[in-house]
Amino acid sequence: MKQTLRIVVPIVVLMGVIFGVTFFAQYSPQKDEEQVTTEPPLRFGSSARRWDPYSSSLQDQSFPGFYEVQADVSGPKKNAAAFWFENRNTKPVTIQLKGVSCGACSGGRVATIPTEVTRELLQLSAVSCLPQGLFSGFPLSIAGEAGNISPERLNWEGYDFKDNHKASYKVPAAADTDGWSPTWGILELQFSVGKVETKTLGAEFALQVDGTKQVGSARFDIMFEGVNPFELSQREIAVGEITDSSDSKKYEILVYSATRGPNAANGDLPMPSVRIDTTPGVTEAVPFVTADKPVRVSQAELAKFKATLEAKLGRPVRVEAVYRLNITVTPKVGEHRIDIGTLERDVWMSIPDSKEAQAVRVRGTVRGGVWLDDQREIDMGTYKNRDGFTQKYKLITENKDAVVEIVAGGEKPEFLKASVEKLPPGADRGAYELKVTVPKESESGRWSGEVVLVLKGANPQRIRIPVKGNGDR
Repeated sequence: MKQTLRIVVPIVVLMGVIFGVTFFAQYSPQKDEEQVTTEPPLRFGSSARRWDPYSSSLQDQSFPGFYEVQADVSGPKKNAAAFWFENRNTKPVTIQLKGVSCGACSGGRVATIPTEVTRELLQLSAVSCLPQGLFSGFPLSIAGEAGNISPERLNWEGYDFKDNHKASYKVPAAADTDGWSPTWGILELQFSVGKVETKTLGAEFALQVDGTKQVGSARFDIMFEGVNPFELSQREIAVGEITDSSDSKKYEILVYSATRGPNAANGDLPMPSVRIDTTPGVTEAVPFVTADKPVRVSQAELAKFKATLEAKLGRPVRVEAVYRLNITVTPKVGEHRIDIGTLERDVWMSIPDSKEAQAVRVRGTVRGGVWLDDQREIDMGTYKNRDGFTQKYKLITENKDAVVEIVAGGEKPEFLKASVEKLPPGADRGAYELKVTVPKESESGRWSGEVVLVLKGANPQRIRIPVKGNGDR
């Protein structure tokens, strides 16, 4: 034990000496002529903020990076990024705004850290990092950034940049009389988010030590992304071609939020409600496209789903909460069969406290016992509206004895008229002539609609054929 103490005590003493020498070397005042020529007006620990979970910078890791869009960007600035600085000059420093990339959506404020708070942070950082060296090599201006500095303990001077294009702030002179109270401060840039987009907010300031020719400048960039309260892992489901005999197929959708979760400032993400919209005017006896009730992904599984999302999106994304659900396409339900033609459904999702709803569009083509010969839709092209226009098309039926009729009220727009006439069948297929007419003096301009037919039989099946045209006066 005595031998151990003989070794340990000198080491501890030596570390104390090293600490003292390092500390006083760091904070010993420089000669006035050296300050004038070499000391910048302010020393900033960093000049940019961006969310990067893989960065070595704790500031970039902790910066939220994703913010919900607000309706009025000129209103209160809800978001902020802080930049710490130190004044080592014996005179006050003036910070003045030179320019900002978005004056309407930004503001700023400056506060000097009170002497007692600085002392607490400095002593805490020095003691905790003593074995590794003073502040572990981090810049002095961010040494205490992890400390608990509540806004109530600071005296802020703030401006809205849209009303103050030359906003000016004062930073007190350095007065480190006890060796534990350097002049630290925080420049906080505040901003609003008006669009769902990736954006960089840039601001530049002029710096001057009052009463001297010591001048400088500082530019700050904040990279962030405006987002909705929740997003979807994909916006479209491509079903491809199916028939009424195709198997049911499920498609997984992830509903996630970068701003809402169990520990998020905006609160937790509630379970989304789901609504499925069919093509306008379409009524179904049974739903052929359905969605399961969303299921919350556990926190333990969150990392897995985050990796899945990042793989789909091709970039890092913040994920605070995730729900998953399956959208199922079933071409035949009991004796009911899905309509032949274009399959299009919108699966809408929403949450209670947001007006924004997100949709997944389900697209596909249903093949069946009737189809247009050599085309998938009717394009009537451009015609003279005053003369009217008629075009004929050929329908093929899989069964040569099949009966096809126009559904009453199945022509859209309402001015469109359609009729079918049976043609002589082939060896193994049936045929009909479909005549589509635009009457004289109908609506001019571009239009789109459909013609709905029905394949008669024990289990009738509808056929929807898209139609478009352009009436020219």
